[in-house]
Amino acid sequence: ADPNIQLSQWLKAPNSDELIKDLATLVSHRGVVFFTNQELTIEDQKLLGQRLGELSGKPATSKLHKHPISETTSELGAEISVISSMG
Repeated sequence: ADPNIQLSQWLKAPNSDELIKDLATLVSHRGVVFFTNQELTIEDQKLLGQRLGELSGKPATSKLHKHPISETTSELGAEISVISSMG
């Protein structure tokens, strides 16, 4: 991937739907895609996740996933799970 890509800009681009749908297709084929040094707010991350699903065919009534066995809700909200390599 181009190291200059900012997904936050894709969310605002005139061809945003096309870019995000292409990203969904890429993730579907590769299984995982990494974008480093992103300037995405928590709300941007939630919006990107929602739009990736909508533009790749999930029902409009389906919302962001909330993990069913999370013991506590993150201060960032029930849809956010923080994964860290820091101990």
